[in-house]
Amino acid sequence: NGKVLKAILLSCWVVGLASGFIPSSFRLSAANTLLSSNGQTFTHPDLTRGSMLQITANVLIANPNPDNQQSTQDIQAILNSGMPLSVSCLVDAYYGRSEALVAVRGRQKEQLERIIEDVIGYNARVDVDELDSAAAHFDSEQFADGQQRLVEFREIITMEISRRNYASARRFAGRLLHTLQDFYSHSNWIELFESQGSSVSPNLALAERGRSVGNTAGPNQQTCTNCPRTGSLPLASLVGLVPFIESTSCYNCRNNIVGSLDARRILTTGYANGGR
Repeated sequence: NGKVLKAILLSCWVVGLASGFIPSSFRLSAANTLLSSNGQTFTHPDLTRGSMLQITANVLIANPNPDNQQSTQDIQAILNSGMPLSVSCLVDAYYGRSEALVAVRGRQKEQLERIIEDVIGYNARVDVDELDSAAAHFDSEQFADGQQRLVEFREIITMEISRRNYASARRFAGRLLHTLQDFYSHSNWIELFESQGSSVSPNLALAERGRSVGNTAGPNQQTCTNCPRTGSLPLASLVGLVPFIESTSCYNCRNNIVGSLDARRILTTGYANGGR
């Protein structure tokens, strides 16, 4: 039923976070979006919705609908097609398109959409409520603190699910996902793979108690060079940003990481004003 499905999905989203979020070649833009290598932009909501839908599809395939023998094949066909995932297409594929189940599908779509929007909303709040927390964003070389945050939040979510406190679980899931996403966008994890010409893999140590995220830079280690200024942002592009911008200057920070870090596979992060 709906409650069982909700518990399964929440549990699997937590268990599959590090492996379910497969990063591409992302870059952080001035508007706090993620840029892929082909110039496409991804915001935190984009990444959250995409990863939750992907894991949802995997869960539904692993738990076929006993009343719809086609559910597994139909969901797998959607994945194989490469078409964008949506709540509607997954629910329709899982329950089938029988007229008798119109009301059931409608309720499940509404419920799943509400869950995803809740998590997206709590994810977005991190950039407001915890703007100056380095650990929340994997800034300022705070790898250990960022990892501790992920571990603690994952355990809290698991506990809240066991207590059926789903609203609380969604709140921590949104905050956890924001920090997880920032690990990839605020660190040089992607560059470590690109420098060796290899495909990017997720960091499976993230959110795992007792595991380090990798070989990290020391507190006084030089990790990058100054970025040359390339111009200024047009004021129109700043609409909607949080009102903490001190400068509209643009800088080109491509390839500014000290080469020896990539060669030695040392992780480093960006720095944010006011981060602690």
